[in-house]
Amino acid sequence: MTTFKKNLLATAVASGCAMLAGGAFAQSVGSIVLNADGLGEALIYPYYTARGDQKTFVSIVNTTTLGKVVKVRFREGKNSNDVLDFNLYLSPYDVWTGQVTREAGGSVLYTNDTSCTDPIKADWALNPAAGLYGQPFFPFDYQRVDSLAGRTGAAQDLDRTLEGYMEVISMANVPEGNALFNAIKHDPSTGRPANCSLVSGLTGSANVLAPTGGLFGGAAIIDLSATKTGGTGIGYGATAYGGFARPGVIFSPSSANPNFGDHNATSAVITDGNNRVVQVQPTAGGVLGAAQSFAMANMAERIVGEYSVDTTNLTAHTTDWVVTMPAKHYFVNRATWLTTSGDPHGQVGPSPAGALAPFTTMWSGVNLNACEQVLPTSTSREEDRETSRLGFSPQPPGATPNSLCFESTVISFGKGTGASGVLQSTNNLWYLGNHARNSNGWLELFFNQAGHRLTGTALGSFNPTGAAGPVTVFGLPVLGFKAAVFRVSSSPALPLNNYAEAQPLHAVRRVQ
Repeated sequence: MTTFKKNLLATAVASGCAMLAGGAFAQSVGSIVLNADGLGEALIYPYYTARGDQKTFVSIVNTTTLGKVVKVRFREGKNSNDVLDFNLYLSPYDVWTGQVTREAGGSVLYTNDTSCTDPIKADWALNPAAGLYGQPFFPFDYQRVDSLAGRTGAAQDLDRTLEGYMEVISMANVPEGNALFNAIKHDPSTGRPANCSLVSGLTGSANVLAPTGGLFGGAAIIDLSATKTGGTGIGYGATAYGGFARPGVIFSPSSANPNFGDHNATSAVITDGNNRVVQVQPTAGGVLGAAQSFAMANMAERIVGEYSVDTTNLTAHTTDWVVTMPAKHYFVNRATWLTTSGDPHGQVGPSPAGALAPFTTMWSGVNLNACEQVLPTSTSREEDRETSRLGFSPQPPGATPNSLCFESTVISFGKGTGASGVLQSTNNLWYLGNHARNSNGWLELFFNQAGHRLTGTALGSFNPTGAAGPVTVFGLPVLGFKAAVFRVSSSPALPLNNYAEAQPLHAVRRVQ
């Protein structure tokens, strides 16, 4: 029978956290680092979408001689609630691929990859053709969290699963020679694993080692529509992390573990805007400190990037920014920090009365947002500089002007309305601060409101002053990319040609 998560196994999650905290699998602590080279033991893919005629193709690559057991988790974009997860078994040098597409109003993950998964492929809900397996995404997590946050009306439907982001987290390495390694290893004569049935329901620490790095991956968003932005492809690489100091434990595919708040790292390594490497231990301890360590590794006081737009014809040329705030859900949901049991994010701790730093606003089940005010400042190619001349629209319910309200927000450039211009996102804003003289240029988003900061202790020589002492990390955890599309023709008599590009957004970090 299928073991895809269809409800919340709070007891199992709580016991998993207790094992990690109580010492059954205890090991030395680590320090989280964001690896600019793209290889790591955990990956974040900042955006997937299946809106309109778009499909998102994803890949995960194991570059090592070891087998790897990883958790693959998709989170919806509004509040990062879990909509699908499963365990994936990668053999040495293995590549797993899948695609997210839209069916029956929601997202479905399809794969024809032969790498072992738990649930095994026979338990995936959809088997439309030999060798192709599909699993629809689930709404249960966000429906529950919204009801705890004050929602009394109709539950959110599957449309909310159509965009979000993806996590990949290593649970264990599998050394050569044991039965599990032999089962997941691809047979050179057939190209298929020897015995995927062995991994069905497999949990625990037997025959596995602590996870290490060596993973990378990427995504390609393909628009197949015949109009507007159709016929384009936008690709990006996943963001990689290391240093979690996890033990080698395989959790059930129905468990919320592992996640970015249940690890053993007690600090983060940050390269700030002055090219200083700073190791910071958060003031908080326990599970809150673990979540803060991950947040610190991603925190930026501002992000910068280019944009370009045809203000007279947005369908011909416009730009979207994907701005994802990984770990936000740990700090803005009362449902996240429970006193007696685990939650969908695998945390145990006191329920906060309000949002926890570095965030300032709790998730509202009424407004379906948790808004953080930011300061946009744009500069044209002719050096015209303006601060929030018009700003973002529309203003979300309950939000102050110029607020980002979702875990993954898409910003479109131009005086548009409705879904975003490139990615067709509905978790979106339009930036209207275009210059009269030149509508192209670059934008800074400042995360510098009161409360957008975390305090901690700089350790040893990593301190900017060369000695251990108190420091503050400014901003919010954020990552993302720019996506632009161009539709041009050399002659009115000739058809339009579509072109697309993607570039990472750049983070400016401050520690003092």
